[in-house]
Amino acid sequence: MPPPKILFLTSNEYGQSNVVFATAYALLLRHCTVHIASYEAPHIASRVAHIIDPGNFRSSIRSRVDALNAGAYGPLPEDAIPAVFHAIDSPGMIERLALNTADQQVLMCWRRGR
Repeated sequence: MPPPKILFLTSNEYGQSNVVFATAYALLLRHCTVHIASYEAPHIASRVAHIIDPGNFRSSIRSRVDALNAGAYGPLPEDAIPAVFHAIDSPGMIERLALNTADQQVLMCWRRGR
């Protein structure tokens, strides 16, 4: 019987995606086929990176899938099926907000949690 398959659709913000990665890791341990789809619009992200991530601390979902497969979230069995990333060509919530927010100070305060 083929391994079970699951597709996660997640935002690229950490709140929701952290839950997806924790669940994906648990499923990889059980030899499931995991696919993770998320927003990825590098042409837009590069235009607003200085606003939403001036210290370049955010990791893309694509790089986090690579880290998951490399065992950064915990050891994986040697025969684990690597997770697959699928890009949705659209900006995420934060990128869209940065594009549409006239007052960038509002966004900066929100990003810092004030």
